[in-house]
Amino acid sequence: MYPASTILTGRTAQGPFTFKSAAVFVGTGLALIAYFQYEKKRLERKKLAEMSKGYGKPKVGGPFVLRDLDGKEFTEKDLLGKYTLIYFGFSHCPDICPDELDKMSEAIDIIQKKEPNALRSIFVTVDPARDTPEVLRSYLAEFHPSLMGLTGTWEQCKHVCKQYRVYFSTPPELKPGEEDYLVDHSIYFYVMDPEGDFVECIGRQDTPESASAIVLDHIRDWKRDKKPIDRTPLPYLNPESQTKAQQALGAGHRTSALSAGIGVCDPADFPQVLADEFIHVELRYDALDIPASLAFTRSPTAGANVLFLGTTRNNFDNRPVSRLSYSAYAKLALRSLFAIAQDAKHKHGLEKIHIVHRLGEVKIGEESIAVSVSSGHRQAAWGGSEEILERVKARAEIWKREWFSDGGGDVEQEQGVWRANQDRDASGKPVSNN
Repeated sequence: MYPASTILTGRTAQGPFTFKSAAVFVGTGLALIAYFQYEKKRLERKKLAEMSKGYGKPKVGGPFVLRDLDGKEFTEKDLLGKYTLIYFGFSHCPDICPDELDKMSEAIDIIQKKEPNALRSIFVTVDPARDTPEVLRSYLAEFHPSLMGLTGTWEQCKHVCKQYRVYFSTPPELKPGEEDYLVDHSIYFYVMDPEGDFVECIGRQDTPESASAIVLDHIRDWKRDKKPIDRTPLPYLNPESQTKAQQALGAGHRTSALSAGIGVCDPADFPQVLADEFIHVELRYDALDIPASLAFTRSPTAGANVLFLGTTRNNFDNRPVSRLSYSAYAKLALRSLFAIAQDAKHKHGLEKIHIVHRLGEVKIGEESIAVSVSSGHRQAAWGGSEEILERVKARAEIWKREWFSDGGGDVEQEQGVWRANQDRDASGKPVSNN
């Protein structure tokens, strides 16, 4: 006979509620909670997608006619088959568009890794006058090879913006001297399903991870309903397309800067440089090193050395200015500066070229740009340096903004708008920025 206490303990130890059963119970409960949460979110996404289609006519999206960068017609029917991510922007945008396209590029890579060839990505210009196919091809190549650029006439671009409820402020006609403008536009990625219906917007608050998660959730829902997705490999994955993308970017340059220097500039990432033996272009936030510019261009075979310094003046359009601010899309601006220098070197027979442009705040009397060139004779040096300066102001992806004062220079009453760097020619007359 065992003591009563021993018998009671034995029966308790063999009871139905063990640690193993408790773990199974808790695990099952958590799994059910997760499942119901997933189903709730899935049904919410489905409801949102159905609501977005509206009655009779979609609330977002619809018929449109544009052209891709090869001149081929592109309509809403070309959205069918895959999920589509659409962004509306313009290449002269100083900060928001580059930031959003960077985010879009990272999201594309995440989606492509998890759901290969299920997504196409489109950039629609809201500035058709300046965003020619050549400009867009070079601009989009800086972000992701899968980005398809679309443009059209002013009326066509305005129409597609209306279809997608995108704010469109581009002027219909431009007179000489009026090409210096920025464009207000909506800042969203539009997610379209394989049937061409709008399903959701992705905003500025989203990260590449959250943006890709939104698209991947919709793709999973689509597959769950056993609906087809066109998995034809995207064109940019073909070797021929990769070669074209590399040609659009340019090759043979070395950079001493962070390759991520795109969009909103962080002074800690500067100076940024693109250079070879004969050409040096640079963006920096601190004061320009003028002796370094001259030291680079000096050559024993050069009989002429020309240095131009652009300084901040204290007035603009008869208004007192206290300081200037410069912003840039750094990665593309460096490539543009280098290309300008290359063209001038070949055209004028220059020996060496050094271009450095300052970003951030530049006070009255301080240098914002230095252009130093050397050549065998003075005529080539004078002509080459002037051409470089004018092309830098007209072409480089650098924007400026004046800070206006009350006349005393101590109290700033108003800040100007960000605008293109070129507003006057060499004689001070208004110029076109095309």
